[in-house]
Amino acid sequence: MNRIIETTYKNRFNYCHVLEIDTLEDLKNSIDAIFEDLDSQPIYGVTYSKDEIFEFINTLEIYCLDEEEEDSVYNFDINNYLINNYGQ
Repeated sequence: MNRIIETTYKNRFNYCHVLEIDTLEDLKNSIDAIFEDLDSQPIYGVTYSKDEIFEFINTLEIYCLDEEEEDSVYNFDINNYLINNYGQ
């Protein structure tokens, strides 16, 4: 299991590894916010590597709440987006 998820489970009463979004733009914005938060500061006193952050984001369960946006959201390559925007 990813170290970020393990640490979160230990420190939070309830946690779901899920994003509920409406559009592809919402998904991209959420990915950016998660990456920047985890990359910029320790969470629960732990600093994470870029690889751990990528793994954490790539394992999120994504639920699109707008039927018209489902194809673009579910066909989006999150890992490729991360590599293009944050390097390998």
